[in-house]
Amino acid sequence: MPKRKSEPTAVEAPPPSKKARKSEPLPIEKLMLLTPDSMQNFPQEQLISFITSLQHAYRELESAQLTTSAKIPKVPAAVDDPAKIAKKAGKIADMMADGIKKQMKWQPSCKTSGKRWIYECMVPSEAVFLSLFRLEEEKKA
Repeated sequence: MPKRKSEPTAVEAPPPSKKARKSEPLPIEKLMLLTPDSMQNFPQEQLISFITSLQHAYRELESAQLTTSAKIPKVPAAVDDPAKIAKKAGKIADMMADGIKKQMKWQPSCKTSGKRWIYECMVPSEAVFLSLFRLEEEKKA
């Protein structure tokens, strides 16, 4: 049996180390066209590559949003006209009343006062919220 060489000579190059094969991420448009039925027969490796492509696209989108939001100076919200605020508050009040009325239908649990309801909505500004519930704005010291 021949002896093994302990060290490679200057002429011999060390064998290349195995690296994970990285494929180019698919364009997001192609990924968006895939349906669960079309992906049913894909091999696991291909599904993993789709997931990594989506992660890559998400990271790019996230970094793009961070760079654009860093460049835009934050401007304080403009003070709205009291008539506009009252109009917005009126619209939201009507929507809230309709939404609550839809939930206030008789149920057998009403006999035991067990009927519960909840209503959520978004209000565009603090001024509209204060106007909606007829609250006064706190004085800032």
